[in-house]
Amino acid sequence: MTSQKFATKAVVRPSITRLLSSTALAATLMAAPSFAQDADQNTAQDAEEELQLEEISITGSRIKRTGISTPTPTTILNSENIELTGARNVIDVINELPQLGLSFSNESTSFSFGNAGLNFGDLRNLGAKRTLSLVDGRRSVGVPDDENFLSFDVTTLPPELIERIEVITGGASAVYGADAVSGVINYILKDDYEGVTVTAQAGTSDEGDSENYSTSVTAGGNFDGGKGNAVVSFEYSDSNGLFYRDRDQAISGLFFVGNPEDTGEGDGIPSQVALDGHRYINFGVPNATIWGPDWSIYSFNEDGTPFQAVPVDQIVDWYATRSDFGGIPGYTDRARIPVNRYNGFAKLRYDLSDNVRLKLQTRYSRTEANDTIGPAFAINAGIDTVSADNPFVTDELRALLGGAESFTFSRQFNEFGPRQSDIEREFFAITGGVEGTFAEGWSWDVFYQWGGTTTTNTNRNDRLDARYEQALDAIIDPDSGEVVCRDQSNGCAPLNPFGPEGTVSQAAVDFITTDHTTLTRNEQQLLSASVTGPIFDLPAGEVQVALGAEYRKDMLDFKPSWVWQEAAGFFASQFSPVKASNSVKEAFAEVLVPVVKDAPFAKEINLEAAIRLADYEYAGSNTSWKLGGDWQVIDDIRFRAVYARAVRAPALGELFNPGSRGASSLSDPCDALNVNENANRAANCAALGIPDDFIAQTRSVTTLVFSTGNENLDVEKADTLTLGVVLTPRFVPGLTVTADYFDIDLKGGITRFGAQNTLDNCVDLPSLDNGFCDAVSRGADGNIQEVLDTFINASGFRTKGVDFEVNYGFNLDDTVGVPGDLSFKVLGSYLDSYTFLQVADADDAVADQQAGETWNPNWRVNLDTTYRNGALTVNWQTRFTDSMRNSNTADAEFYSISKVPAQWRHDLQVNYQWNDRVGLYAGVDNVFDKMPPLHPWSYRGNGFYSLVGRYVYAGVRIRLQ
Repeated sequence: MTSQKFATKAVVRPSITRLLSSTALAATLMAAPSFAQDADQNTAQDAEEELQLEEISITGSRIKRTGISTPTPTTILNSENIELTGARNVIDVINELPQLGLSFSNESTSFSFGNAGLNFGDLRNLGAKRTLSLVDGRRSVGVPDDENFLSFDVTTLPPELIERIEVITGGASAVYGADAVSGVINYILKDDYEGVTVTAQAGTSDEGDSENYSTSVTAGGNFDGGKGNAVVSFEYSDSNGLFYRDRDQAISGLFFVGNPEDTGEGDGIPSQVALDGHRYINFGVPNATIWGPDWSIYSFNEDGTPFQAVPVDQIVDWYATRSDFGGIPGYTDRARIPVNRYNGFAKLRYDLSDNVRLKLQTRYSRTEANDTIGPAFAINAGIDTVSADNPFVTDELRALLGGAESFTFSRQFNEFGPRQSDIEREFFAITGGVEGTFAEGWSWDVFYQWGGTTTTNTNRNDRLDARYEQALDAIIDPDSGEVVCRDQSNGCAPLNPFGPEGTVSQAAVDFITTDHTTLTRNEQQLLSASVTGPIFDLPAGEVQVALGAEYRKDMLDFKPSWVWQEAAGFFASQFSPVKASNSVKEAFAEVLVPVVKDAPFAKEINLEAAIRLADYEYAGSNTSWKLGGDWQVIDDIRFRAVYARAVRAPALGELFNPGSRGASSLSDPCDALNVNENANRAANCAALGIPDDFIAQTRSVTTLVFSTGNENLDVEKADTLTLGVVLTPRFVPGLTVTADYFDIDLKGGITRFGAQNTLDNCVDLPSLDNGFCDAVSRGADGNIQEVLDTFINASGFRTKGVDFEVNYGFNLDDTVGVPGDLSFKVLGSYLDSYTFLQVADADDAVADQQAGETWNPNWRVNLDTTYRNGALTVNWQTRFTDSMRNSNTADAEFYSISKVPAQWRHDLQVNYQWNDRVGLYAGVDNVFDKMPPLHPWSYRGNGFYSLVGRYVYAGVRIRLQ
């Protein structure tokens, strides 16, 4: 006998459909809109009165309810929405939502030590660490990024088993715990899967690259008379990468450079002009370059003799040229990460009795990814020093040097091979639990989850700096007359940098370069128990509560390679081992109170509240809470509101990082271009011995930053507000309109004070006698050698805006006499304000208003148009990204191009159900082959703009049962 709790969905689905019909979520929860005639609807509704309502859980609340009208704004993508995108990587679907910022994906994780192949969602552009991802309403095991922050990687889920994705805005920490600051992404998987489905898909760009191949097999079925259901799924995907050099636009060298025609402020002539065709004069060049006495750039012939490569009058801003000589920007770097992925999934549920159900789930994912950037290089400073008596220095070069005893040079050592990060990441998660019902309308749930990730990161072709210095110091052996290293230990082979690619011997390459491997393991244990049910009746209905407790423990074991531990590699990048754990004990409660029902102008009013008490091992105790309500005025109008306090706990990497060293793009405040930006700056830079015409090496190279963790960090706290309206006008059947205002105000944000802020404050304060200058190291030539940085609770974010959604569907035969159904779905977001405070509580804190700047567009809007006629489905998707200003504070004449242009993108898919078992589909992404906007900050693409161009794909979906 089947219990009330576990009634099959075939029995209750009509009732749910009727309930959904008056909400904003109806059109998205159902696989296709219903266009039945009134007579059919009345017949169905009469039958539904005899059916029992199923209680369901909706994201944003733990209380099960028979409707889904909650105060929390929710955007839903159902399985059909996902299938119609053609995306086999779910992050590509999520990233199209207007609420998402620049999330982690295959097109945004290059140039990192270990993020290749990660896929994290980032709501509101507040960072993936402030977005909580759930699987079936439960926190999932995280995967570490290169800062050892744990976040959910959506690609560990099989796309075939995703029933829907629910995205909510605003703080939800009282319901789900820490990290739900900007919102929650809940991936809800299919239950009671029956049959066998085989899916295969292949795609390629117009250029014949960026190929993607995927195949999956999913099988499931009921057993033991329907008491149990089991499902297994296996997926393999191969996503090929893309280099910047594969797209001419991406290596066109479109830079902002100083305008020689600018005469000063107020002349109407831009100070910075956007020009393409640039190359670097001392970066990316596979030959040594030096500055000549006439400030021209000199390079070298095969015999080591110098020649003038770039005359001084062809040098642009002292780091670039528009001549044919020089390094092509990004030529050796990846724009899109290649990823191979193997996923396995198994799920079992079994009714132990009428009131108790056992549920088991296991997930496994293996990811192989590669990030490739340019080879190690010399940067005309520091260890890139050669003695004038070096035997590779020709007489002609000595004459050019004018008697100097030593000199520095620049060169990209192509002979070393590109620097690569080969990632192998194995993820597993095992969840087991029991749930059931008791008393009248009460349910309970207990589950335990254990999982983790093992990440192997092999860095290839790294340069050992000590050996590099050793090999540069060459002499003539007095006995053999051959060129050898002055210090011949460890088998040193001399390095000759003077000449085109090929002058460096293989022996020198083998001596100087190495591969090294870093291992990271993390585990998470989660134990949760909760109950929910009615406690008493009010005239408007039952007062319901949810109560529960959770215990969670995260463990991290980070073992950097010996090269990283000893800072022996290129740029002296240094990471220290971390072996640490953190735990939290939590108790939570939630209540739903029906206040009014079936009154004039108050068909329904509900109030709800939630509270969570948390005790962190390191961050101490804190409380998060939520207050919300919804007011159904009449059938056509519903208002909703939520005010909440959300928290984010410090991550293991933020707490325990004993020290890491890496390179960052910084701007030297003492550079001639920057020195007059502050009243104190010029005087302080002069006190450091830096001339006012100083040309800093930060113009063309990155700077070392030494970063540490902080065990004394507190939680971040955010107050979030959402106010919304849902319109379902009866006079326009099939139309639903929602609009929700959001306001997220975060204080005590965990942030590094910032290497750039440290540099600026050192010389911008009244004197150099300040703590910021203690964190800055400069060389004898005045150039920055290193900046110290650490985490503190200081920053503040505040973002405000409006999300809106419109769903409309109708039968074409009824309106224009054409067979089929047509539906529209509009998702949009308007960003009114996005402010950042580096130190939120400082008396002189100035808010940095970033709304409308890169990469925070004011408007993002999606329009999905779907036509259905029997076996045929045609979907056209349009994506609009608003223009973005370079700066909200820059003078109008500062840039020749003041903003990144707006862009429209269009995707098309045609889906044909051949018969009951075989479905065919094909599509074109970016139908009109739109490339990233031609702007110095976007022409190479990023998370908003794909560099791939037009992309075509086709697939087949076979259901064997």
